[in-house]
Amino acid sequence: METPTDSAPAKKRQIPYLRISVGVAITLLLIYAGLWLYQFTLPSLSLWHNTTLSYEFDADSAPADMTLADYQELEGRLFRELTSRIYDRLGETEGAGQGRFKAGSTMAPTAYPDNWNRTHELPQPEARAGVLLLHGLSDSPYTMRGLAERLSKEQLWVVALRLPGHGTTPSSLLQVEHEDWQKVVALAMQHLRTQLGADASIYMVGYSNGGLLAVDYALAAMVGDQPVVPAGLTLLAPALGVTPAAGYAWLPNQLSGLPGLQKLAWQSLLPPYDPYKYSSFTMNAATQIHDLIDDVKQRIRKQQTPAGGVPFPPTQVFASIADATVDSTASVTALLERLNPGRHHLYLYDINRSAWSELLFDRDFRQFPDDLLKRNHPFDVTLVTNADVDSRDVVLQTRFQGSDEVTTEATDLKWPLEIYSLSHTAVPFAPGDPIYGDGSQRQAGMVNLGRIPARGESALLNNDLARLQRLRYNPFYQWQEDAIVQAIEAASTR
Repeated sequence: METPTDSAPAKKRQIPYLRISVGVAITLLLIYAGLWLYQFTLPSLSLWHNTTLSYEFDADSAPADMTLADYQELEGRLFRELTSRIYDRLGETEGAGQGRFKAGSTMAPTAYPDNWNRTHELPQPEARAGVLLLHGLSDSPYTMRGLAERLSKEQLWVVALRLPGHGTTPSSLLQVEHEDWQKVVALAMQHLRTQLGADASIYMVGYSNGGLLAVDYALAAMVGDQPVVPAGLTLLAPALGVTPAAGYAWLPNQLSGLPGLQKLAWQSLLPPYDPYKYSSFTMNAATQIHDLIDDVKQRIRKQQTPAGGVPFPPTQVFASIADATVDSTASVTALLERLNPGRHHLYLYDINRSAWSELLFDRDFRQFPDDLLKRNHPFDVTLVTNADVDSRDVVLQTRFQGSDEVTTEATDLKWPLEIYSLSHTAVPFAPGDPIYGDGSQRQAGMVNLGRIPARGESALLNNDLARLQRLRYNPFYQWQEDAIVQAIEAASTR
C-alpha cells in the first residue's frame, strides 16, 4: 500500500509540467491572436485570390500517355473556365480595381489580338531544329514572345510553353507543384521530337525558373531519365539561387490553413495591373522553386557523364550582376564551375560604371565581375561593361577558358542615359516590346509598363514605387538575341 509520503513527491513533480503546458498554450494563443490581427493590415483577398480552377494540369492525375496536344486541349478548357468563373462573374461590378480581370481593359490580355498567356506553337514545315521556350515563375509565355517570333523566322520549330499555374489567376500558384512543371516540360520536348524526327536537334531556352527547369531536364537526360537529349541550353537570369527566406515559406503557408489566417498563404497582395505576370505571389510558389533549386544543386554536385552516356549540353548564360530576384553568382558557383570543360559561356551584364553613377549604389557590385575575369574557368566569360568610367560606350571583355588574357571588343552598344543597371525583369525583353518596352512602340489599346510616369504626391500609391520603376526591358536585347540565334545554329549543326 502506497503511503502519503510516497505519493506527495509525485504530485509536486506534476505541477511544473502543468504550468509549462499552460504557458505553451497561452503563448500559442497569443501568437495566433497576433497573426489574426495582422491579417487586418493586409489588402483584401479578391475573387482571383480565392478561386480554384478545376481544369489546371496536375501531374499526379495526368494519364501516362498524355501528349502536348492533350495538354493544350486541357488548357483550352482551363481558359474557358477562367472566363466563366472570373471575367463573367466580375463583369462591370468592381470597376478599375479589376485591372487584368476587367474585360476590355487595356490591362486585360483578353482584349489583345493574341493572348500570350497560353501555350504557343510556331510550326515550321522545313525546320532545321526545334526550340522549347520556358518562362519564369508567375510569368507567362509572353515573356518569350519576341524570341519565339525571331526563332520562327530563322526556320526553327518553336514551342513557347505555358507552365501549370500560370497565365490564369494568381490563386493557381497556391496548389501547383514543381513536379507539374517538370511533367509538361517533358511533354513538350517529346512533342518536338515527334514533330521533327529522331535526328533533329532540340534546343532549350529558359528564363528564371524556366532556366532552372531546363537544367533540371538536361540533368535527367544525362542519366537516361528523359529520352530527348537537349542539343544546348540558353539560360536567361536562371533561378539557381534565391533568398534563404524562401526555405521557410512553407511555415506561413501551413499556418494559412487555420481559421482566419488565409492571407498568410500570400507573400504579396497587389492590384492585378500586369496582363502577362501575376502581381500577387504565393508562399507555395516560393517553396516550390526553393525545393527544386535544392534538388537540382544536389544533382549538379553529383553529375558525371555515365559510360556511354551524354555530357551536359553546351550552355550559354545571360545574367545581370544587379538582380533582386535571383542570386546571379549561383550561375557560376552552382552550375558553370561544376560542369566539365566544354562549350559553355557566361555573358554577364555589368552595372553602368559611368562616374556619375558611383554614388548611387549602396553596395559594391564591382568586385564579383572583376574577380571573375582574373581567374581561369572551365567556361568562357564575357563581361558587358563600360569602355571606361567616363563613357557610356559598351565593350565586351572576354576571357576564354584556358587563356590567361582578357580581350576587349568594341561594340556599337551604349548605356542609355537614364539606366544605371539591368534588372531581373529586364533581361528577356526588347526595348521595342509594346508592353514592357521603353514606350517607343506603344500600341493603342495596350498598357505599357516599361515606362510608367510615376510622379505625384507621396504615400498615395497602392503599389510599391520601386516596383513600378524597376527596369522592364534590356537595352542590349538585340545583341543578346543574335548571340542566342548563333548558339542554336551552332548546336543544330553539331
